[in-house]
Amino acid sequence: MELGCWTQLGLTFLQLLLISSLPREYTVINEACPGAEWNIMCRECCEYDQIECVCPGKKEVVGYTIPCCRNEENECDSCLIHPGCTIFENCKSCRNGSWGGTLDDFYVKGFYCAECRAGWYGGDCMRCGQVLRAPKGQILLESYPLNAHCEWTIHTKPGFIIQLRFVMLSLEFDYMCQYDYVEVRDGDNRDGQIIKRVCGNERPAPIQSTGSSLHVLFHSDGSKNFDGFHAIFEEITACSSSPCFHDGTCVLDKAGSYKCACLAGYTGQRCEN
Repeated sequence: MELGCWTQLGLTFLQLLLISSLPREYTVINEACPGAEWNIMCRECCEYDQIECVCPGKKEVVGYTIPCCRNEENECDSCLIHPGCTIFENCKSCRNGSWGGTLDDFYVKGFYCAECRAGWYGGDCMRCGQVLRAPKGQILLESYPLNAHCEWTIHTKPGFIIQLRFVMLSLEFDYMCQYDYVEVRDGDNRDGQIIKRVCGNERPAPIQSTGSSLHVLFHSDGSKNFDGFHAIFEEITACSSSPCFHDGTCVLDKAGSYKCACLAGYTGQRCEN
């Protein structure tokens, strides 16, 4: 038998072996990668899911039969990031044409992202961060790519401080929070004093600024990505958190700072002594 026949038999055996090793509900669709311009979609992601990737907006094939992530309906969502995956697209739907007349190379030339996942924007859905001026609001980053860097600055009215509370946190964990993390600083820039750096999935206690601005930075490294985070913020007065101990009375001054009027026998800035 010629070498080519042996090779073909070997490939057929490997395909049968692969199919038998996959969970029953998965199907392997024999479809070649259409061309070099599609190689961005030809990457590994999840371990078993060999199914046809479909662009959510166009309902057309945007990849080929490769390991990729599935959504909850057992369908491939080529743009969705799941914990541990290495794809980086943050797009929910894509369309024909170009974005802003300049970026037209999302997936393949002539397509652009029409709807990004929460927290991302731009024709490639790789831009993030903004300046927020409001008495209350949220920062929502739905999934994230490798090597991402986002910054938000929150401003509120003079005389108020900002309380930030995490309602969801799903980042890579390490004890030093040096790989993927959210860093909260006092003030309106990255040079302010660090209040808290968080990672993993354990939500911290509410975080408060000392003045009317707060800086939030998100960073991811070059490996592993997870579901992101969701934080809500609101303006409060310095006395809202009842900072005075032992039944001391919190008194606001004109600048928005506070002093504690202590009961007899107690001293200290917060009546702690």
